[in-house]
Amino acid sequence: MSDPYIYDRDVSQNKELKALLRQKINVWANSLPHHPYRDLGDKIEINSVWYKPSYPIRLLSQYESRIKGEDYQPYKDEPVPDRVFFSLDDFNYWNIDLPEVDSFKNDTRKYIVNGSQYVQGCFKCGASGKITCPKCSGQRQVTCPECSGGGRKRCSPCSGRGTIPKSKTVTKTVWVPPSYDSAGNKIGNTGMNRTETGSVTVNETCGNCSGRGSVKCSNCAGTGKVVCPKCRGAGQITCPVCRGAKYLMHYYYIERTLQFSEKKNCIVHETIYDNLPEFLAYTDDFERETIHTICEDQIAQGHLPEGNHLNSFIDNFLQQSQDDIHDNQVMLFQQLEIDRIDTWELNYSFEGKQYTMAFTGSDYEIIPGLSPIYEVAFNYLEKGVKAARFYRYFNALRQLSKSDRIDIFELREQLEDARSKVRRKINQSYKLGSLIGFLLALFFGGFLAYAYFSEVNYVFKYAGFINREGFWLYKYHAWTMTGAYMFLSLLAYKLSENYLSEAKKVIPLAILRTLTGLLLTILASFVFLVFLGLLNVTGITVLLPLLVWMVKWIAIIAFAAITFVLGVILYVFILIWSVIKWLFGLVF
Repeated sequence: MSDPYIYDRDVSQNKELKALLRQKINVWANSLPHHPYRDLGDKIEINSVWYKPSYPIRLLSQYESRIKGEDYQPYKDEPVPDRVFFSLDDFNYWNIDLPEVDSFKNDTRKYIVNGSQYVQGCFKCGASGKITCPKCSGQRQVTCPECSGGGRKRCSPCSGRGTIPKSKTVTKTVWVPPSYDSAGNKIGNTGMNRTETGSVTVNETCGNCSGRGSVKCSNCAGTGKVVCPKCRGAGQITCPVCRGAKYLMHYYYIERTLQFSEKKNCIVHETIYDNLPEFLAYTDDFERETIHTICEDQIAQGHLPEGNHLNSFIDNFLQQSQDDIHDNQVMLFQQLEIDRIDTWELNYSFEGKQYTMAFTGSDYEIIPGLSPIYEVAFNYLEKGVKAARFYRYFNALRQLSKSDRIDIFELREQLEDARSKVRRKINQSYKLGSLIGFLLALFFGGFLAYAYFSEVNYVFKYAGFINREGFWLYKYHAWTMTGAYMFLSLLAYKLSENYLSEAKKVIPLAILRTLTGLLLTILASFVFLVFLGLLNVTGITVLLPLLVWMVKWIAIIAFAAITFVLGVILYVFILIWSVIKWLFGLVF
């Protein structure tokens, strides 16, 4: 078009365009379900067609700030220019030439000011390139870390005791007193000495440390000192300031910070803005064409021809970019980009009502707005909400699903809220059934589990000890396994509840939904009971009563300990109180 900045233009006389828009409406209407207006484009009466393009604008502003300072670096015999700057006050950082900036960027970098360099001996090492090792203080050795400087460390075989306990066989003579039967005859070998052999534990001197309990440290050979690991015995390290160069090149520097800002807006015709919120939501996705780009040091306000409707928006961005300049900061350059989104507004009548829709891009993508199909979707939404009020939740969800499949932008939020509420009501039936099923499974299944694990409890032969009454965990087993089944029943209840709540297909009647939740929970509980019985066959479930036994004794010990501590505290309190009363009696 000859004028790239059109605000609006009446194109109602373009018959080819009107025919194309009718065709686009038909294609769109046929792509949507659950409405009677398949050929909507042929049935509408077109009142007007306006070309109302939208204009995304983008302003980029590149800023630069500078500070100056003093620094140094190791001198590596590079050429040094004659010094002309002897203090930071000798130059203005804006007068120093730095590399040109040719793109928008965020960056911070230091630049040496040429003519400020001079070389001096390193202040840290006195131009020697070395400093005394800070770890050993120049002594070249440090305390041995393994023996802490003692020269000896604990003997491992005897753990520092100096002796090692060993078992030893000993023989001793035992006197057996004589014993007689009722007739006075001596019984057996009694009334004599008898030799007996036994085992005793004795502490023998440790052969590794000769009974001293410690041995010479192998790391330092008993000296208590080792070579310093930092300087490797040299007593000195390379100077960290000049890095061994001995001299430093001092200089002044300028630190330049580059920072750019981006300001964006999309200028939409007021009637499109007011009537079609979907257009505003998707402007970044629409096809566009760049119609103007300019890059200058500073773009002047009123850039476009006088009276252009974009100027006020562009001028506002330009003023903001000036207001954003901080201290020690200048603007290097700006770039203004203006795009155009071709947009057509169609005003039409249908069955005596007025409607507006828009089309955008070379493919005439449709933004339908509040069309007759919107009203169909809205009616489904209203029917769904009304059905929910009368507790017909299945019918409500069906009506809301129809509205959702039509997918009208303006109704999405209301639909999401209504569907969420109806779904919660439907899930209440599933949850009630699952809860009843859980209670039944808990009651009857609990008796069944206890009867099986106490009376039958089939296990493999190698695990038969579980069924012996003399087995120390026998009395814990049946109750523990029954408790495990109850826990699995709770898991079955939660699985059933979640599965039904997330199911895409909904059972129509509330009583059927409740019954489904009940049966599914009972079935899942039974499956878990069978699984637990099969696992018990292997004998591995004996770990569960063992755990219960451990928890029981831990609780008993903890209770006893707490009781003891409280008793001690009470006793001390009573004792202190008695002393206070006694002292009070002495005084008064």
